[in-house]
Amino acid sequence: MLIPLPASVSRGDQLENAKAYAGRATCVVVDDEEMADGTPLLRACEQLLPALGGARRCPDPEAVRRTARDIATRTIALARPRGRHAR
Repeated sequence: MLIPLPASVSRGDQLENAKAYAGRATCVVVDDEEMADGTPLLRACEQLLPALGGARRCPDPEAVRRTARDIATRTIALARPRGRHAR
């Protein structure tokens, strides 16, 4: 899963590189600017789940959803700016 910095805070090269890499590898590009509620992260996990098939044992889809929601919640909380007096 690739979450490149948006062009608004970078030169835009991360977006280009992520798209190029996604065209050659099993990965999903998640738009950073759409991460407000974590839904894109959850969808990306669900998209990548079939790639774990074959010789590997696939995890329980509900466990993936719970984990994705937890990761998204923590990531969003860390990304939000904190006030001067935040603890």
